[in-house]
This record gives sequence, C-alpha cells and structure tokens, in this order.
Amino acid sequence: MLILTCHVTYWDRFGWKDNFAKSAFDQRQWEYATALRRKNVFTPQVIVNGQVDGVGHNSRDLQVLITKGNAFSTAQTMEILYMIHGGGITVSGLGNEHGVVSVIRYDDIPRL
Repeated sequence: MLILTCHVTYWDRFGWKDNFAKSAFDQRQWEYATALRRKNVFTPQVIVNGQVDGVGHNSRDLQVLITKGNAFSTAQTMEILYMIHGGGITVSGLGNEHGVVSVIRYDDIPRL
C-alpha cells in the first residue's frame, strides 16, 4: 500500500494558505473526478486502485474503500523499460495496453 498526500490549493480562497499545496494536485484530483464520473471534488479523498473513491474520515470507512478497491486489483506481470537521459526518464512497455505512469520521489528516512 502506498499512501500519498497531495495538498490542494482550492482551500486557499478561504483565507488558509497551505504552503504545500500545488495547482498540479488540484488538476490531478479533477482528472480522477472525470475518470470516476464525479461532478465535484472533496477532501479528504481516498482513491483505491484508481477505481473507487470516498471520504477518508475514519478507519471503518477506509477499510470498506480498500475492500471495494481490491476487487478491481488485477495483478499482472508487466515488462517496463526505462532510460535515463539528461534530466528526464523515458518509460516504455511491451504490448498494446496503455496506462498512466506516476513518478513519485520520496525520502525513506523518518524525520520529525
């Protein structure tokens, strides 16, 4: 399980400026809303396996979302090729399927 926190900017208009917020995260959330046929976005939002979403207020609700999302899990073996060049990475795969590649940088050193 990989948990990401993406701070959105649309709360800034209410006078609370989130220094971690980025408009790219707003866009990402709207892209999920479109894919999931939602007419609005909300926080806190949980998305499981790109197929199920809901409000993540408590552990019981989260467990329900995870269970529903796991029903969409289709474990597959994929061959992904990548090449690092200059300041970029080229990612490719075999076959005719398409997908979304998200590159996530993280620091595995706990900090306080």
